[in-house]
Amino acid sequence: MDTHKPIKILGLDYGLRKIGAAIGQTLLGTASPLGIITCQMGEPNWPQLSKLIAEWAPDRIVIGMPYNLDHSENEMTDRVKIFGQAIIKKYGLPVFFEDEKLTTKLVSSELSELAHYKKSPKKIPALVDTFSACMIVESYIQSTLRKRN
Repeated sequence: MDTHKPIKILGLDYGLRKIGAAIGQTLLGTASPLGIITCQMGEPNWPQLSKLIAEWAPDRIVIGMPYNLDHSENEMTDRVKIFGQAIIKKYGLPVFFEDEKLTTKLVSSELSELAHYKKSPKKIPALVDTFSACMIVESYIQSTLRKRN
């Protein structure tokens, strides 16, 4: 990763019913939530994804890879790989995978604390996937920068 030119990264937290989306950049190493892309039986709403890609013009896409705790693969890792290949074919953007182990649980826990504090627990499920995508992008940036240094 060229540390002199900021790189825009679209992060995706793939699920069978919805995909959390976030945009991040390497200059500050941060990400911001963009919302949810709907899915039907594991098939993404491609027009929604196309709109995000057109609007944000990312340099690359990072998708969370749901490895098991022992880092072994499972049915969802296979689905994520297929999704990544479809993105490469459809948009011609480079796709990278970042281990997302426990991101959803961590985000759910943090949002639950916030909701308890703000008294708004009904909003949590809508936020988990998009904030998980933020964590995936930020984790990718940190791990990539560590490899370079």
